[in-house]
Amino acid sequence: MSKEMNEIKINISNNKMAAMISINYVDNKYPSKSEILDAAKNAGVIYGIDKTIIDQIISAKKPVNNVIFAKGKINNKGEDAQLIWHIEIDINDANVTINENGRADYKRGKIFKHVNTGDDIVSILPPSYGKDNLSVTGENILLPGNKIELPIGENVGVSDDGLTIFAQKNGYVELKNGKVNITNVYQIDGDVDYSTGNVKYDGKVVIKGDVRSGFRVEATDSIFIDGDVEAADIHSLNGDIIIGMGILGKNNANILAGGSLDCGFIQDAKIKIKNDITVSHYIINSDIYCGGKIKLLKNEGLIRGGKIYSEKGVEILKAGSKKGIETFIAIGPNEGSNDVLNLKNFLKKEDGLFRQYELLSKKEKFLLLLKDRIKSLSAEKEQELKIVSQKLLDLKSDMDEIDRNKKEILCKENTSKLKNAIIVRNKLFPGVVVSIDREEFYFEKLYENVIIYREFDNIIIDELT
Repeated sequence: MSKEMNEIKINISNNKMAAMISINYVDNKYPSKSEILDAAKNAGVIYGIDKTIIDQIISAKKPVNNVIFAKGKINNKGEDAQLIWHIEIDINDANVTINENGRADYKRGKIFKHVNTGDDIVSILPPSYGKDNLSVTGENILLPGNKIELPIGENVGVSDDGLTIFAQKNGYVELKNGKVNITNVYQIDGDVDYSTGNVKYDGKVVIKGDVRSGFRVEATDSIFIDGDVEAADIHSLNGDIIIGMGILGKNNANILAGGSLDCGFIQDAKIKIKNDITVSHYIINSDIYCGGKIKLLKNEGLIRGGKIYSEKGVEILKAGSKKGIETFIAIGPNEGSNDVLNLKNFLKKEDGLFRQYELLSKKEKFLLLLKDRIKSLSAEKEQELKIVSQKLLDLKSDMDEIDRNKKEILCKENTSKLKNAIIVRNKLFPGVVVSIDREEFYFEKLYENVIIYREFDNIIIDELT
């Protein structure tokens, strides 16, 4: 709804909890405060007017477009809409967030569940309405909580009332990019062994049992294994590998993934993962390369023995053992290393500019003293003073810009320490070797609750707060 008064236009939001003003004017004509307030009143806006905003608009005397100048009072907003799942799945409030557009954002988890055609998957519980909210028009109104969109993906249907998603085919529920999809997968109901032979599939693979020693599972998409992986090869070209139990590699297991790895434990295996690795229990005597971040924050949360390399950091509970078993943990390349080089260059440039500034400041000071003493400078000296003063202003501007760049880098470095660091939240035993950007440090004593990162050419060990 809107009402115009000369060049003033007042808009009221659909829920009547905000009012906006737009002003267009010609030939420097600008409405007065009383004219604006009259326009608001004529449009029905009688509550929550912020006169400070109106004063600012009038002071600026510029066109404005839909600037909020009045707000209602929320006393009892309704509860937000919720997603209600009809299937058992690893989704809870901790790993689903709703963005500002009302869309669900799913974090990584065990994302597959078998359904049949017609099975209900998820429904929306609509928002409730809160009472006694005062609108900008002075009315007591019901105000609903936030809405949620149904996460409609492929091979799903929507009920007539628009509240429920159901499966349109047999398959597995996949949560991907905020959508619910039903996908075809190659499923093995038992173990991968001599009864099945090696598995190679263009798509997703679900294995309800174990993968026995000597066998290979290869897929272009994600691989889901409910049981253990023995001395076997598991290769996902573009997807994730999720192992319900763990890897008992017997020094002859090779796990490769173009996505992430999520499993219970890793022992005596060779692992190469493009993205993140999340382990529920421990990593023992294994050689691991991770292009993302390695996390072990549950149960034992232990890395012991072997060589671990992660590009984006390691966060664990324990490292090494009381017996001093050699354990190598490396991270890098440090994403902040380019910033460190830039910071050094800025510091060097700043030093040079400061020296110039000091010299020119002395010259300016002399010329000003001379002008004060003899009352009038020659034309040549006046021109020299003008040039020197301008150069000082330019140098000051350059130094201010460098200072801003330095602060940005230092702020980025501080916030990225956790990202490019080795964090041990419990005990780090003697015998652990840490390497950060090829700079190594050997731990000869017990440390507890520490963050290890590189600052310039030094490895820093700080206590976690």
